[in-house]
Amino acid sequence: MKYQIWLFIALLVVGNSYLSAQSLDRFVIGSTGGEAIGTTVHLEYTVGEVATQTLDNGTFVLNQGFHQTNPPFNTSIERTQIRVDYSLYPNPTHDIVNLKLELERPTDIVVELLDIRGRRSNIPAQSWSNQQQIQAQFDLSTLPTGLYLMTIRGKSGEVAQSLRIEKLN
Repeated sequence: MKYQIWLFIALLVVGNSYLSAQSLDRFVIGSTGGEAIGTTVHLEYTVGEVATQTLDNGTFVLNQGFHQTNPPFNTSIERTQIRVDYSLYPNPTHDIVNLKLELERPTDIVVELLDIRGRRSNIPAQSWSNQQQIQAQFDLSTLPTGLYLMTIRGKSGEVAQSLRIEKLN
């Protein structure tokens, strides 16, 4: 028995000198996502996650999901300066897609359609100045079948939202 304990200790000491671990940075890649703020809950999400949430009762903080809203480590998180509620329909679409935007305050906005590789499509970008509510239609009938990203940006370039659109035959 004494021999087995010494063998176990020796294996631990020798084994630890050969152990190594990898380090992975935490990040999320998603084509769209958003944020919702209520009186007691702040929720951030990206496509592919069922739910992420941070709950705080004053004593404990509970973070749920990969995309943490209050991480215990230093992370650079891009915060958007423009808050926008949107409606995009029908999606998927065969030709016409309707976009309704309601902004937190009157803002200059540019809406652009990109292919899945991030290249501009042949659909011209649309822009509005000093608007709070926007309604627009985009005719996608000339585009090939596939996935597209509609970016909603302020005129100075800050991203307010990225929306995924599926174009069908």
